[in-house]
Amino acid sequence: MIFISIAALFILLGLSMVDSDSRFLRDTALVAPWASGLAAIVLATLTALYVGATEDMARATESLAKETKLVRELSTRPVVIAELEADQSHIFWLVIRNIGSDVAREVRIHCYPDFEIVSGKSINSLPLFDKGLPTLGPGARIRTMLEFAPRLFQREGVPLQYNIRLSFKDVEGVKRGPFEYPVDFDSYRGLIPGGDVMKGIETALNGMRDSLRRIEGTLSNQS
Repeated sequence: MIFISIAALFILLGLSMVDSDSRFLRDTALVAPWASGLAAIVLATLTALYVGATEDMARATESLAKETKLVRELSTRPVVIAELEADQSHIFWLVIRNIGSDVAREVRIHCYPDFEIVSGKSINSLPLFDKGLPTLGPGARIRTMLEFAPRLFQREGVPLQYNIRLSFKDVEGVKRGPFEYPVDFDSYRGLIPGGDVMKGIETALNGMRDSLRRIEGTLSNQS
């Protein structure tokens, strides 16, 4: 735009000179150099504008190509996430989902700090966390029962914030991650009833956990 303004200024100046002095047109020796110089300035200005516009178009085309490639790659990749769920029975679940459009392979999951789930086991000792998943298809999800919500909030000295670290490979064997997803039980405080409301379920749940421990002890003794 600056170049165009300068060229227009020269043109207007030349026209004013033509109007103010009629002898200028009759003097070919003066008109020819002036016209040639003005034409050179206009040509140089237009050339510069064309080169600049061409470079801008090239950069825009390159940027669009990169964005298109990225969108295409993202739309065909596996995307594995972790999230916390609380169901209508007021039980917390950890959900691992593949929200992408391709199969995730060699999915590895780790929780830190470690968390003691409702069965009394360390969550990182579960096969899902210890060995991982060989594959997780598009739209697939797997849930791990964590804890009965009212009981968790009544436990003293138990952290309520955790992180889930995830990594996986795409179909080409390229590793993605690790990615980290926060798990915050405290954000559910006050939204889930506690106390005597679910006391019967809590008692039954504790009984199930004790039974599982006895079965595990029996199997260990037999082996």
